[in-house]
Amino acid sequence: MPNSLFKHDPVFHNAVHEFDLDELSPHPNYFNYMLRAIAFQQVSGIAGATIHGRFLKRFPEEKPTPQDVLDMPFEDFREAGLSGQKSTYMQNISRFWLENQVTDEMLDDMLNVDLINFLTQIKGVGKWTAEMLMIFGMCRKDVFPLEDLVVQQGFAEIFDMKGVRLKELKRQMNIRAEQWEPNRSAAARLIWMYMDFKENGQTKGEV
Repeated sequence: MPNSLFKHDPVFHNAVHEFDLDELSPHPNYFNYMLRAIAFQQVSGIAGATIHGRFLKRFPEEKPTPQDVLDMPFEDFREAGLSGQKSTYMQNISRFWLENQVTDEMLDDMLNVDLINFLTQIKGVGKWTAEMLMIFGMCRKDVFPLEDLVVQQGFAEIFDMKGVRLKELKRQMNIRAEQWEPNRSAAARLIWMYMDFKENGQTKGEV
């Protein structure tokens, strides 16, 4: 897939053409993906997987409902390795899901910008979390997470902009990413793979 997807951008193509992208499948439950995203915030992939796994084991079939999360004692959150802040964020998401009667179908029907505006009403859910849901949970093909630190670093590396101020870097990212429509999610995943390979000699994680 990537060997031909970005040939129209030679600099980018040369940096990422050796990486192969696996086809993503939509998550079967967007609410549960949101909980996963909170568990993974600001920790390594290994730590996030461990914490999320402990959290899920506290529920039947490891599939918590919003009411399950709201009924869960804070002590159980702590024992799973979740901070008080993350526990509160998960409860905020659960309460929002119930109060707004959110369904996967409702989210599927929203445009990207509307979905971001809808979900970022939840305290603890920022634009980045909504974009991760769109890319990995919903498998939307044209999402470019401009605020993602690794995407910023990878873009600066690939396009020789490491000394550029952040505001200008993001402006240049927006301009360049227009060339990658309607496949900006793939571009972001390839940048993540590029940085994984650069730092570790291999690609890893959910990309």
